[in-house]
Amino acid sequence: MKLFALTVLLSSFLIFNQVGVIDEAAIQNLSVVTQLAKNVQVGGDGGEIAQHMPQFLWLLRDFTLELGVNEETGEPVTTQEYLENCLKEQESLSQKVKEKNRLRALIKTYFQVRFSDS
Repeated sequence: MKLFALTVLLSSFLIFNQVGVIDEAAIQNLSVVTQLAKNVQVGGDGGEIAQHMPQFLWLLRDFTLELGVNEETGEPVTTQEYLENCLKEQESLSQKVKEKNRLRALIKTYFQVRFSDS
């Protein structure tokens, strides 16, 4: 985990290469980002690591997906909108959903510049 944290911080881009769509299992695979704060300390007080994180690209391959139409604009949904929709928090009071939302929030916090491509 320490090696991963160092590699991420030295990178200008982190590419997460995945087969298929963004689903709950894929988000769980990114749960390693929750460990970054435990292994990285910025400044003397622990500081914010988000400003030192690389840009994030979620690369989706070997699948086809009809992204649909944006209800507000009537335009086709972009890959960026698809990623942001996948990272939206789910509404529920259950502990399981709260943990899922915590992972989504950490991904959005740590990787403030993020892209999706297929």
